[in-house]
Amino acid sequence: MDLFDDRQQVRSFHDRRMPKLYFEYKSQYYEGYMSHYWYDGFRIMTQQHDLHLQPGDELSRIGLYEYDTDKGGHQFIVTDVSLSVDECTLIIAVKLQGAESIDFLHQHIYAVILGNSPLHRFSQSEPTPFPSFVGRKHYTKDAVAARQQWLEQFTSNTLKHVNQSLFHEQPSILAGNIENYIGSIQVPLGITAPLWVRGTYANGHIPIPIATTEGALISSISRGAKACNAAGGIEVHVLKQTMVRAPVFFCEDMSSAIRLAQWIDEHKVSIKAEAERVSSISKLITLHTYPFADFVHVQFGYETGDAAGQNMTTSCTYVACEWIASKVKHLAELKYVRYIIEGNQAGDKKVAYRSFIGGRGIQVNASIHIPEAILKQTLRVSVDQYMKSWYAAEVGAMQTGMIGHNVNFANIIAGIFSATGQDMGSIHEASCGIFKARREGDGISFHVQLPSLVIGTVGGGTSLPTQRECLEMMGCYGRGKVYKLAEIIASACLALDLSTSSAIISNEFVKAHERLGRKSEGTGIRRSDIKPRFFQALLGEAYGKVTSFELTPLNTDSSVITNMLKANNSSFQGLHRYLLHLQPHLQQEVNLRHTSSTYLPVILKVKSNDREVMDLGIGIAKLSGDDRLSGLFESQMHIFGFEGSHVREITFYQQAPMTLLQYCPHVYGVTCDEDKEAYAILMEDLSSCSHLGTIESLTVWDEEHIDYVLADAAKMHALFMNKADELPAVLQLDRLDEYSCGDATELLLALTEYNYERYPTLISSHLYHLLRQFIVQLPSHKQRMKQYHQTITHNDFNPRNLGLRSTAGTKQLVVYDWELVCYQNPQHDCVEFLSYTVGVNASIQQWDTYIEQYRLYLEQASGILLDREEFEQITLLNALELAAVRYNLYLLANNLLHLSYMETIYQNLSRYILDKVKENPRLIELQPAN
Repeated sequence: MDLFDDRQQVRSFHDRRMPKLYFEYKSQYYEGYMSHYWYDGFRIMTQQHDLHLQPGDELSRIGLYEYDTDKGGHQFIVTDVSLSVDECTLIIAVKLQGAESIDFLHQHIYAVILGNSPLHRFSQSEPTPFPSFVGRKHYTKDAVAARQQWLEQFTSNTLKHVNQSLFHEQPSILAGNIENYIGSIQVPLGITAPLWVRGTYANGHIPIPIATTEGALISSISRGAKACNAAGGIEVHVLKQTMVRAPVFFCEDMSSAIRLAQWIDEHKVSIKAEAERVSSISKLITLHTYPFADFVHVQFGYETGDAAGQNMTTSCTYVACEWIASKVKHLAELKYVRYIIEGNQAGDKKVAYRSFIGGRGIQVNASIHIPEAILKQTLRVSVDQYMKSWYAAEVGAMQTGMIGHNVNFANIIAGIFSATGQDMGSIHEASCGIFKARREGDGISFHVQLPSLVIGTVGGGTSLPTQRECLEMMGCYGRGKVYKLAEIIASACLALDLSTSSAIISNEFVKAHERLGRKSEGTGIRRSDIKPRFFQALLGEAYGKVTSFELTPLNTDSSVITNMLKANNSSFQGLHRYLLHLQPHLQQEVNLRHTSSTYLPVILKVKSNDREVMDLGIGIAKLSGDDRLSGLFESQMHIFGFEGSHVREITFYQQAPMTLLQYCPHVYGVTCDEDKEAYAILMEDLSSCSHLGTIESLTVWDEEHIDYVLADAAKMHALFMNKADELPAVLQLDRLDEYSCGDATELLLALTEYNYERYPTLISSHLYHLLRQFIVQLPSHKQRMKQYHQTITHNDFNPRNLGLRSTAGTKQLVVYDWELVCYQNPQHDCVEFLSYTVGVNASIQQWDTYIEQYRLYLEQASGILLDREEFEQITLLNALELAAVRYNLYLLANNLLHLSYMETIYQNLSRYILDKVKENPRLIELQPAN
């Protein structure tokens, strides 16, 4: 529904942009202009006074001169006729009647004049919804085709050229670079004549790729290169690299802000350590505070290796700010309130004096001396002529308040940035530099400084096929090459400004033509929806009438994803405990499980949809600062099983057989409304269960209680072992699939490398190479796992999601949060649970004892003989898969969330893997990875 119905809003054309038209009245034609228009009519201004129109008269035909349209057959009814104030112009208001006529007005008049009709949505049925695809489906050929088809239908334009793209065969490589991909624009790419660069990293004659539509630009660069080459080449030096991020911290008053600034200055060493913990590449080299009023701007300056580093340094700064906030919020004298990650002092994608003076990105200088003979021969300008004219140009720059002073660095920056996959948003700040000329000896010395060159040779768009080729043309692709690229860009800026300024001064300059080229939020379940009738709808009538309820405390700290979602959008998602007050019907008191006849304690689980969960994962990946990792995450995150998770658990509780549900909480009712994005489960309160939510106190798990879980898990797994066909098809369980995991190899390898760099003490070199080998061969390992016994598994089987219910003097397993339920090897649940509970000093013998006990329980419950060696082999494969997939994801999240248990469980699992491989290398055959 539109927030603002503008059908009656009148829009007006500017005086010199009124469309010229003609109209027919009583078989006579008249000329005029359309001055205003609205939903079902428009206003004509004409100076032909021999018209004698009255309201109610009809114009039989309308035509637009410039657009060659002449339309009749519709009723153009005159509603008002008046004279302008100067009585020189007749003003005629016209209205169309009937849906067909109004549709004609929009499609054949407004759309012709404006390119489309801004009001057309009111003259037709609701347009086809924009096609939406989740996760890996977003970057498929089908998704691209659907968006193209939708666009053609919506705009009535045919895509003839945009859809001719080299990315169409593999659109997934664009993940992290673009969304809603439909095709490519093809910017012409030219190459300059080789330019002689004499730098530390770039040394020799280098042709430079320039992507542009501006005629004469590459010729001008080449002319400048010719003069520079004749003069012996351009000397160039990189001065420094500093990527700046600038958060701001708020206090209650000015004195507190000043004290906070002092505190930050005193803790620079610790802040540096926190900031650098996120990335092995970023190094914090400067930290300055700028208190003002009751807040403090803090400027972080980083070296970022061969990446432009804007995302990377945002992540580093975020972690540092979180650390600062965690320390100062308890210091009463600082009166700290909050911080925001960017206080607009970094100069990101803006021209700023701070960046111009102090640098942002790479700062580079270039110089050359051009003798007068070369100036005259190649550039057709003398020393005197050039210097006198340039003096006037510098005064002009001062009078206009120009930051920096150059002729057209932006042409070089834009051309190279486009060609090499740089961040186009940084063109103007990178172009803010100095071009100076000074008379020396027999000619002129020209000097250039680019203080804010925001570039990279890794990350971002640099790895796209054509952009990579352009970098490779200059020998600038990959690690160790960013300073070389900076030297080439600075030299090209000097060559172009030398050529362009000389052309202007000698009156040979020809000005180039410029071309301008720029959820539905679901209602969900809100706190205000929680009323007696809400619970009544979930409970039905079996438990009586819900008369009132009260919210009771519940610790949900162990729910990582839910808490992050709530922190991110202040939503009502998550677990909530309520005590329902009931008025039972007669004879219904017996239905109230574990309660008195008038009270029912319940847990309400309000679920987010899978898109929110996946967006959260993508957000975490982006905070890693690794552009490629975040892009891979978006296109290949199907490997984690989040797609459809918001309805999978609800369907499980509704459709799973009772033999399986005996190991679950009792569910009173569910809500699953896709249109309203409302998903909820009302279940029993498990507070009376032991070992519930013990993720932060894993030491409570002793041999006795571990054994309870393994015994019941085996019974649960035995129910549908090798009986997939007996499960309701509506469950739509994920299954072992060697093909989908092959699609995610790049992501898993990138995650492993990232975590290996972040956690060198946690992931040994041996484990790293073992995981890489496993991931490369994952499809074949999945095929081997697929050939073994399979059953329905919880797939998130750990103390965060289970407890023990006391029943008849014994303990019974109860498992909740079935979002990731899957049909796979039963060992997956077993090895995951043990990685949490075996203890930090558990030996391989203890692991073997538990796993062997589980094997015996499973063998007994299923009646299937399970060969011990084969069982252990499949267990090891599941452990490796758990480490390579789920725990890789957990480590990425831990980098920001500091999960207290993460390193412990990872150490437990990795110790099992390494010890098992060492004990019996033949258990698993891993070929060396490339």
